[in-house]
Amino acid sequence: MNTKHLKIDPDAPCEKVLAQAAEALRAGQLVAFATETVYGVGVDATNADAVARLDALKERPGGPYSIHTGNPHALERYFNELTEEACRLIRRTWPGPVTVLLDAPDVFPDETIADDRALYDRLVTNGVLGLRCVAEPASADILEQAGVPIIATSANFRGDTSPTCAEEVLASLDGKIDLLIDSGPTRYRGDSTIVQFTDEGYTLVREGIVDARLIQELLARTVAFVCTGNSCRSPMAEGFAKKILSEHFDCSEEQLAENGYKIVSYGTSAFDGSPASDNAIAAAKEFGVDIQAHRSQNAAPELILDSDQIYCLATRHLETVEPIAALGGVECALLGEQDISDPYGGDLDLYRAIAQEIHSTIAARITDGNL
Repeated sequence: MNTKHLKIDPDAPCEKVLAQAAEALRAGQLVAFATETVYGVGVDATNADAVARLDALKERPGGPYSIHTGNPHALERYFNELTEEACRLIRRTWPGPVTVLLDAPDVFPDETIADDRALYDRLVTNGVLGLRCVAEPASADILEQAGVPIIATSANFRGDTSPTCAEEVLASLDGKIDLLIDSGPTRYRGDSTIVQFTDEGYTLVREGIVDARLIQELLARTVAFVCTGNSCRSPMAEGFAKKILSEHFDCSEEQLAENGYKIVSYGTSAFDGSPASDNAIAAAKEFGVDIQAHRSQNAAPELILDSDQIYCLATRHLETVEPIAALGGVECALLGEQDISDPYGGDLDLYRAIAQEIHSTIAARITDGNL
């Protein structure tokens, strides 16, 4: 067998070649393609003969393999619900170089594959289903055009280094796969990170391009405080929350991510890059909190949607951010039982009073486990 080798420009791929690759997958062929990490070889998971060929190539009878998709919404074919941590990591890294391993449901929710037990057995190994959403545009397009579940693994023999260019694929698999889509060297030139989730938490199965520290940060619950200009109330709230939480966990503020928290603030009418007001800095300092390094940021949609919980200092802030937050299922609420007044333009005594109100409200939430 001769391996067909087709080159494409990753920035302007030939649509005809992409369609040809998708058709090859549907026809049961072994197709190698680039992800942003390494080159992979994929097959149609509904085709038992194609999967058997992949098993033989990788010396891996019965897998495991990961479903590769070009669309994060493909998750909905296989899962009705995920753990909060899994949702968070997927939201922040897909499409991208992270493979997730999840406890498979007894039956897939997609009615078109729900009754296919043979397919289920090919996709699920020891009750676990792996998924990867590819960020490399041409390959993502191929996977979407294929229209069938594609399982893939690195395009190399078992035990060999994962290939990061087409030449490395051909060096070992020429004549053993049907088609190679050559889009040049991969972006990151290293393996994806693999994270497994269960009801008890997560396990870093393989540290790849995304290292352990960054995975920890990405999994941290992001709590945001929102006011108007992000120069008075919300910077104080951010500083107070960091200090009280670090005391609660007996850690430094830099270690909060290790305890599952990331604290931020922004403003509905903020200008990016402005410092906290002098009186806010002075009032926060009386609580042992230094916010001199704070710089304001506007409540852009991407910041809102990257948050897990948003606390607004006043109702008008809630009315501004809530419609956007609802698009991503982000929880929003007032920080206190009522609006906390804006001290902007007031004297230091007013700032002290507002700081005390914010501090006591946050402290009570943390004590009650409600932050």
